[in-house]
Amino acid sequence: MLFPVWWGSRCLANSRLFVSRSGFVPSPDIINIFHSSAVSFGTGTDTIQPKIQNRSRNIFRMDHLQGLRFADGAALKGYEEEELGVFETFKETMIKDRPETKVYSDEVFRRFLDADRIKGVFHIEESVRRMCDTIDWRRDQHVDNIRSGKQSEKFRRELSVYSKMRVRQFFGEDKFGRPVQFERLGGFFQSGNASERVLSENQWRQCYTWDIEGIFEEMRKSSVRNKKLINKYVYVGDLSEFSFSCSRDFLKHGVPLLKVLSAEIERFYPEIAGPIILINAPYVVWAIFKVVKVRVPPPSVSLPICSVGSLRRISSLTRSILPPPHEGFS
Repeated sequence: MLFPVWWGSRCLANSRLFVSRSGFVPSPDIINIFHSSAVSFGTGTDTIQPKIQNRSRNIFRMDHLQGLRFADGAALKGYEEEELGVFETFKETMIKDRPETKVYSDEVFRRFLDADRIKGVFHIEESVRRMCDTIDWRRDQHVDNIRSGKQSEKFRRELSVYSKMRVRQFFGEDKFGRPVQFERLGGFFQSGNASERVLSENQWRQCYTWDIEGIFEEMRKSSVRNKKLINKYVYVGDLSEFSFSCSRDFLKHGVPLLKVLSAEIERFYPEIAGPIILINAPYVVWAIFKVVKVRVPPPSVSLPICSVGSLRRISSLTRSILPPPHEGFS
């Protein structure tokens, strides 16, 4: 959770999505310069022992913490005694139904259990169904090998198109050790980009799955680097290229596509998105979010919106991950 300093900004809702009309604009040059060689700021107590078990690489795709030894109870931190009881029931149910899940860390079970928690009430049956569906989907779609396996020439071409449409990259970590991803979201939402005119619906699904799997790789690296459990990432979307002129096309083509990706892909990746920050957002964005209930690219989060004055005023981000031309406080 972020704790921004409110400099006279108006708050439409309170929680994880922050919108600013000024701030950092990751240009194409900056995208090429910066990469995920981050500086560690984590000082957590949930440490990893030096030994990292050598397990099958495929397991990491479903469980990015597999083989890392954390302090006892690190994944269940914050649970009360009653909640721990529910967790054990869910875990036992899953292992009985799907014995292969016994190798998964508690963090995986917690993600799926928390995903279907509504107003503080757990729904074990829904969580079991979601996790079983995820296991089946990953097997049927060969998701475990989507990044590590040999890619066809056709898929590489599709990924090339996808990467040009969605300019996004990890730039480091916030003060809590969470990897930070920046995206030129406004460019992606421009006329014709987020639509089936660029890639087919199935191609979007495959490329987006490939993309999300990369998030787990970054969280694993951060966990090892910071010697503590990292199970969230921070997303910063730059909407500077989005305008009223392309909003109609986005509503007609982009919104249906994002709904498909949310319904058919994101539900298999619950509880990994941390704070979401939108910067350089024109007024039309506010209107669209008020009219259309659609999720932004990071998976499994709600869409409350807040206005903040500047990206630098968000306390979890540090100077080290901001490109030099945009380090100022103005």
